[in-house]
Amino acid sequence: MSTKRSYRTKPSTFFMMLSAIAGCIHLINGTLARILTIGFNIDLTRTSIGLCKLRQFIYIVVPGFAITCYWLSTINQFLVTSRSARLRQLSNMKLVYRTIVIIIIFWIVHGTPTLIFANIESGACIIDNSILSMYYVYVHFWSFCTIIPISILIIFGILAYRNMRLLTNVLLILIGVAPYALFNIYSTSTAQWNKDIEQ
Repeated sequence: MSTKRSYRTKPSTFFMMLSAIAGCIHLINGTLARILTIGFNIDLTRTSIGLCKLRQFIYIVVPGFAITCYWLSTINQFLVTSRSARLRQLSNMKLVYRTIVIIIIFWIVHGTPTLIFANIESGACIIDNSILSMYYVYVHFWSFCTIIPISILIIFGILAYRNMRLLTNVLLILIGVAPYALFNIYSTSTAQWNKDIEQ
């Protein structure tokens, strides 16, 4: 965690910090693997079943946790700016800690099937259960990583905007989520294509 106390005592900031940490873990996971594979021709996930399963697990759990923290921060911004004292009271660190435990458990349970069904086949680390593969491509990415977060961010961003009357916040939210959503749309719609390294 950060050494600055204010990052750990304000719910929205805490959610954003956890989202950033998870995002960094996701970037390191993907980038390190690509550097080793492309730069040094070493792909440990093709030789180690444990690393194969771990990488698939991290690929599902960490970004899901990051985007969940991101939209929880937006919901918290709505709560903080609400005119209702009852809603403002829901923005407290005790509830945040409980929520974090619940979403960690949710994403671990959600990613656990990858630990069972990820295997090395024909020199590639894949999920060898066709139903689970289809679920992760069509349900997980489209709902948990695209439609639900964008909907929540837009709805609660507009509600917070209504409370604060600042259009800048809504635009920043849309700008922040749009690249991730577009990447997910591109990845899932081109998943069956044979792509080169640049694609």
